[in-house]
Amino acid sequence: MREQTATTSKSDSKVSVKRSGYLEWNEYFMAIAFLSAQRSKDPRTQVGACIVNSEKKIVGA
Repeated sequence: MREQTATTSKSDSKVSVKRSGYLEWNEYFMAIAFLSAQRSKDPRTQVGACIVNSEKKIVGA
């Protein structure tokens, strides 16, 4: 069994700072569509889609 030691890190702090450099929602969903197109068996019809509802949940891809 691995011995655990008590350490403090930045993630343990109480200050909440918004992360920078993350994907916007539209970029994220476009990336999902792109990746679904990459799974196409036919190299001539590599088309992908990502259907999203108003709550930003994927309902189809």
